[in-house]
Amino acid sequence: MLPNTRPRHLVFRSRLRHDVGDLVPVRAVPGGQPLVPVPRHLRLLGVDRSGYVRTGRRSRPHDLHPGGRRRIHRFCEANRVVAGRFRVVGGPLGEELGWRGFTLPRLQQRFHPVVATLVLGLLWVGWHAPIWFSNNWTTLSVQNVLFYTVFMLAASFQYTWIYNNTRGSILIAVIVHASMDAFPNMVLFKMFPALAEQTSFGVNRLYVALAVGLGLAAIALIAATKGRLGLPAGATPPGAPVTGRKAESSATPVADDSERPSPA
Repeated sequence: MLPNTRPRHLVFRSRLRHDVGDLVPVRAVPGGQPLVPVPRHLRLLGVDRSGYVRTGRRSRPHDLHPGGRRRIHRFCEANRVVAGRFRVVGGPLGEELGWRGFTLPRLQQRFHPVVATLVLGLLWVGWHAPIWFSNNWTTLSVQNVLFYTVFMLAASFQYTWIYNNTRGSILIAVIVHASMDAFPNMVLFKMFPALAEQTSFGVNRLYVALAVGLGLAAIALIAATKGRLGLPAGATPPGAPVTGRKAESSATPVADDSERPSPA
């Protein structure tokens, strides 16, 4: 095996621990108690410390004790409500692990934060492109797509600034993403029903409001941070992988001039 290399499964496990650690702050509670004590809750569902169902490796869901079945049912119902109303699992959780957890750190390693954000914003827009043809979205038109693109690009600047200023917290990105998805449906449309209508030039009023509001906020962020969006010049982006050269330089100590033998 070559030096300074690890098997792929170890690299995957290390990266998985890093992502989960960013997503769930285990030591977030004073006193060192985990914020999400998973093993304890798994035991309540009928799973022992080894990770297997108490009735055996091949057990089926109905083999669990009645209390475990009731808890599983409640968990599924709660998850259905959360996923249906706030779309945390289907949208923000899955997307943010990819957008901010993986893509943004690597883009910021190679490009200026503004350029990295624009590239990620365009990828984000392209990711949502198929939904326009689902007949369950806003009317497909050039105007709507244009304002939607401006809105998503502007929102990307908020996410980059938040991500850089929270030391790469994916959990905060998920919460912000879920809030952005839920706020129009649960607040804006109820307070301002006219936002669901079309303007005289054929654009959804909500897209106009979001594009203008978030666009002005993005301009203010760029101006206030001088384009750095919370990432100091020369600093390593949060969550960025360590390259081979950096790993070798950090692993190989440099001899101090005082330690070198003097010439005879």
